[in-house]
Amino acid sequence: MNDRGSPSQWSCEELIECVEDHASLAQALGSAGLGAQLLAAAQAERAQMGLVVSPARHARLQAQQRVLRQQLGDAGFDAAWAAGSAWSLQVAT
Repeated sequence: MNDRGSPSQWSCEELIECVEDHASLAQALGSAGLGAQLLAAAQAERAQMGLVVSPARHARLQAQQRVLRQQLGDAGFDAAWAAGSAWSLQVAT
């Protein structure tokens, strides 16, 4: 067990950040569609909960979205984003 406790003890914001981090991993492993879906799920959950990201994290996420859009093309990105936006945090994890 690490110092963050079990996943059930993590805050929703920590889980959202984990989903964002997994989006980066998926993208790095060649799964840009999954990366876009995970980022969309995280953003949708943040918006639903009224959570705000730090300016630095926001800039990183925006840059990642731009790269994903380039990798997938507009239509592919929009489709992946729409699908991921419908995911719950439970589905994304």
